Amino acid sequence: MLNRETIEEIRNVYDGTYQELKDILDNNIDADNLDYILRDGFHLGLKAVDYDDRIYSAFRLGMDQTGRMRTVFANERTILESIEIILNVRWYLYRVAYLHHAIMIADVMLSKAIRQWLNEENGDILFLVGDEELLSMLKGDNEVSRDCVNRLFSRRLYKRTYMLDHSSPLRAKQKAKDIRDNPVKKGEFENYVDEDISIIFPRKDPWKEFGNILVDEDNPRPIKSEFYSEISLLKEKYDNLWRFLIATPKEDYNTRKSIFDKCVKYFGDSGIYHPKEVLIKEKNSELFENLKTVLKKITKEREASIRVLRELCGEREVMSGDIETKTGLSRSTVSQYLGYLRDIFREHDVPIISVRLDKKRKFWWIKDPRFRKYILESTA
Repeated sequence: MLNRETIEEIRNVYDGTYQELKDILDNNIDADNLDYILRDGFHLGLKAVDYDDRIYSAFRLGMDQTGRMRTVFANERTILESIEIILNVRWYLYRVAYLHHAIMIADVMLSKAIRQWLNEENGDILFLVGDEELLSMLKGDNEVSRDCVNRLFSRRLYKRTYMLDHSSPLRAKQKAKDIRDNPVKKGEFENYVDEDISIIFPRKDPWKEFGNILVDEDNPRPIKSEFYSEISLLKEKYDNLWRFLIATPKEDYNTRKSIFDKCVKYFGDSGIYHPKEVLIKEKNSELFENLKTVLKKITKEREASIRVLRELCGEREVMSGDIETKTGLSRSTVSQYLGYLRDIFREHDVPIISVRLDKKRKFWWIKDPRFRKYILESTA
């Protein structure tokens, strides 16, 4: 659709002929991530996702040691701090959204649908159609693609069966990385499990060598030379985002449990997720039935408050400020949701939320681990 001269100009940008322009489009901090950070934060309702607009006035041109013109940032303390804020906000989005297990599973299902549908005849169409058109095409003749898309629309995602994260033993994580990097190991693992599974990693490493962001147009150098301790801490936080996930389209508990047991044996670790069959049987079943009713009502009336409820299910008490930090919700919203949750549980005779006042500070918690576990499993 473009003339040859225009195509050549675009190619020269992306192949690095005009490196300073490429930096604006494809760099550690570029037009893309400055856009999606604010856009995704807004649509996810995360008010804490923001950064200082001064970053837009901080772009400079400088010549690196090889003589190439590069896009760099002004070497000013406020700008360095703005960059740090952007990288922290991006990490937060990965932690609460991009690497949430449901999003990772949905992402793999859509990719699977496209790969099954794609062939030599329809490959170019991907560059021409919009989202709705593509999804409509994926509902066509290919059975696998149609099933994936129909399940996405009806929110019947593949089920988690096994999961590792950064806290898992090194031996187990190394086996997972071998599966990712070695097709032979991957095939051996799939044959061993002998079930329909999806092996899921983050699509890319969230860390983009941010320490190499260039600052100072007069003498361009990596930001880590100015901000070493801050960059080192950020690198550790990003490394802790690592996770590995096994999911299956099979919904019956016995199949998921069988896959889980094989994964435990293969990786030598029970992982951080255990598939559950049904509600834990307890002597006080009436209380659990009431809890089940309350959770359904919360989902119907004020589903967003579930994010706050889940924060009350940790290993220790929390204050509203802790919940604000972890959820990105505003103080007034957190306060409103806490009051709503306390009242609705009392109304249905499920007094499980504990509120403790200490020197004018309120501490919130669900003390009973049985209820914490059930709420986390039911709202996952």
